[in-house]
Amino acid sequence: MKQFFWIIGILLLGVLLTAFEVSALQKAKSSDLVSVVVARETIEVGAVIEDRHLMMAEIPETLWQPHYFAQKESLIGSKAKERLLKKDIVSAQRLAGSDETTLKKGQAMTSLKLLPEEALCFTLETGDSVGVYLVGEGMDAMIGSVTIRAIYDHYLGEGPVPVFVLVEGPRSLISTIIRERRRGQIELVGWSE
Repeated sequence: MKQFFWIIGILLLGVLLTAFEVSALQKAKSSDLVSVVVARETIEVGAVIEDRHLMMAEIPETLWQPHYFAQKESLIGSKAKERLLKKDIVSAQRLAGSDETTLKKGQAMTSLKLLPEEALCFTLETGDSVGVYLVGEGMDAMIGSVTIRAIYDHYLGEGPVPVFVLVEGPRSLISTIIRERRRGQIELVGWSE
């Protein structure tokens, strides 16, 4: 009979210890979560972000990145630089900066699509000046230089291969780029100074 009480006692002690450990783990998990801003619905490129587009979610603290946002209010009025799907974390790289699409006096902007093989030989960064060349059979002429105002890629800024670049330059040069890019004869060439 004593053995029976000892077995019951040990089982009860085991159950109590297990309950205590589960409770401690749940408290630790909830305290290791941080709030981040996520998309409540799909947000298209160029859309001005409103409160209705956003909601808060929790992620493990170990996944937190400095470019994530912890408050929705700081994002209201920003523009989406790329398409955000429902529940995507909103990060600084996915929003257009306030100066990206503000034209300087006498300047114009356009975007250029770069294929991976056209951009692998150098890494483009916002603010870089690059040469614009007309290329083709028997023709290779630099027509001017432009400044890269934004880079839109599918890797959220993590990869060196841009897909589209927003460039700014004199109006006449941008007009030439627009006319010639339809013929597929535009190349950007980076250089260091």
